[in-house]
Amino acid sequence: MSFMKRMFYKYKDKLYYLLVDSNGSIASEYHNYVDNHKKEHYENRWKSWVYLLKLNIKYRIFGNVNEYNKLNKVVNERLPYMNGAESEAFHRVEAHHFAKSLMIYDVISFDIFDTLILRPFDKPTSLFNIVGERLGYVSIFTDFLAIRRLAEKEARDLMQSKTGSREVTLEDIYKVISKKTNIPVEVGVSCEFNAEVDYCFANPYMQRVFNILRSQNKKIIITSDMYIPQDKMIKLLEKCGYAGFDKLYISCDYKMSKQTGELYDIILNDYQGMKIVHIGDNYESDIVQANKKHIDNRFYKSVNNIGNTYRAEWMSNIIGSAYRGIVNSWLHNGTNKFNVYYEYGFICGGLYVFGFCNWLKRKAIEEKCEKIVFLSRDGYIYNKVYKEYFDEGCIDTEYFLWSRQISISNVLSNDFDGFVERIIKQKARKNTSLLESVLSIYCPFITDIQLTEFGLRRDMFISNKTVDRIIKLFEYYWVDIKQYSEHNSNKLKNEFLRLIGNKRKIAVVDVGWTGSGPLSILYLLKKWNIECEVKCFMAGNFGYSNSGTERHYLNGTIESYLFSNFHNRRNQQIHLTTNKSITNNAIFEMLTQALHPSISSYDGVNYVFSIPEVENYPMYKEIQKGILDFCNLYSKRFIKDKWLYNISGFDAYRPYAFYAKKESWLKSIFGDFKYAYGIGNNLSKINKK
Repeated sequence: MSFMKRMFYKYKDKLYYLLVDSNGSIASEYHNYVDNHKKEHYENRWKSWVYLLKLNIKYRIFGNVNEYNKLNKVVNERLPYMNGAESEAFHRVEAHHFAKSLMIYDVISFDIFDTLILRPFDKPTSLFNIVGERLGYVSIFTDFLAIRRLAEKEARDLMQSKTGSREVTLEDIYKVISKKTNIPVEVGVSCEFNAEVDYCFANPYMQRVFNILRSQNKKIIITSDMYIPQDKMIKLLEKCGYAGFDKLYISCDYKMSKQTGELYDIILNDYQGMKIVHIGDNYESDIVQANKKHIDNRFYKSVNNIGNTYRAEWMSNIIGSAYRGIVNSWLHNGTNKFNVYYEYGFICGGLYVFGFCNWLKRKAIEEKCEKIVFLSRDGYIYNKVYKEYFDEGCIDTEYFLWSRQISISNVLSNDFDGFVERIIKQKARKNTSLLESVLSIYCPFITDIQLTEFGLRRDMFISNKTVDRIIKLFEYYWVDIKQYSEHNSNKLKNEFLRLIGNKRKIAVVDVGWTGSGPLSILYLLKKWNIECEVKCFMAGNFGYSNSGTERHYLNGTIESYLFSNFHNRRNQQIHLTTNKSITNNAIFEMLTQALHPSISSYDGVNYVFSIPEVENYPMYKEIQKGILDFCNLYSKRFIKDKWLYNISGFDAYRPYAFYAKKESWLKSIFGDFKYAYGIGNNLSKINKK
């Protein structure tokens, strides 16, 4: 390497640090710019330098504050994919057509990481968090990821000063780490390599291409800029299903890289006179440098470069990277095409349901609950995911048929003012329910003649115009309503005795939002003198100004995962104020809802169901399939490091919050769904704008 080139590489990193990484505001905006302008960055580098100069003037001279550091504003705001299914956002030719286009070449070269092999993270450095945890590294000053990244840079600087090459091995890196941390070199090397083996998996698209070429006896070589030497890399590739290639070119073995173009010279010398093509995801080293050496090439755009454009912001570093890695690699590898409902479940529901069930398991164990009761209909997917991935047989579980109608008819009959507010006035404000829907549940004994006496008909809507007359009707028949409710309540008692059995403490699980479902069960158990403690676990809780609900939080009866008046208020605010809360509630509940109608009553033997929203069921199935596929992938990818199952409620809600901010997207996808507002059988549409 020439003296000028060595000097350039020597000071390049220092210059980059001074201009970019030494200022957090500049770094966040510049890295975001490069990620979104990959091709332009490499083909017209001067544009990036101009942009970087402007950022330095903006932040160093004028002292502006980076908008990324403001909670409610984002620079270059990301948005969900708005034109249908995200898996269709970036077109790749089908794998067999891509393989066919390579048949004209004598030698086909593949890059490894982000081409042949994927990781379940959107950044390769996220793996270092796993390594640090496995090594048991603890420091009050810095984390292992930072030490690992700095050690690699120091190892490369040291190698360059000795040999002129910046190519190092994993052992070289851990020699530096060992001096700083006392971690033995062989222990660190083994730990990191084992983590790579555990987490790397074959890109299904490229694996199909690779296998087609192998079946045609094509000469395949593998070329990578990497610090994992050949002997270990062969083991990693074989673990991922890649074998039978002709030769492996790793930069750390040759002390030459694709980035400088020198590794291509070795390949050209070994395969003189042969027609060569190289496939990779790094535009600079795999495309630009290959072109300079007159080697044909194919650009495989990284799944993360495609998908991160559409991923939620403000997630924590480790879980955020894991979530993005799972979603991006599944939707954008080139083999999968899904519909928008499947993707809604996979993108917005998977992390939330998996995280909630893991949280629920920990809470139930901590509270020494003897049974977990998942309330219908929203508890359907919770129950399914919990039993698949978290049920270790130590706690009984049951999916229990329950509804707002049953709970209110058995609880609010002792509270006339609460009944009027919850059942009549609330419906009047929405102007969506027929009087018949309330009469059929709470007082079917009232005849048309009796209604006429109050100037009412069954087909009237409960509205501001009719609300006063309806209140007078219920006030007049309140004693009869209470007797009817008491009769139904006694029939329900036996079902609860069966549910509880000999358990003395149960966990009742519901999606939310005010706690009426779980709390009604608590109320009825006390009413019937059934000695059983109840813990109410919900996905999210509003609380509003209800001091009763807050009291249950403070005394430990209720806990919620995503948000409440006591934690993650930012999530709560988004859910309440983005679009209309009723719209968010309905769309969010679709993520977990069973494919059966709501329950209107129980006659002591059979449950009576309301009108089924059968029009929605095909879409519900797709949503649920997306959720279950995500949970399966997440569980499988991180099963050896289950601390990654501990997903915070804040992180779990972020994907939905990201989509909720685009009301037009929600309406374009869910505008034709049928929604049962509140209690009763009235079905109404959300109109598209």
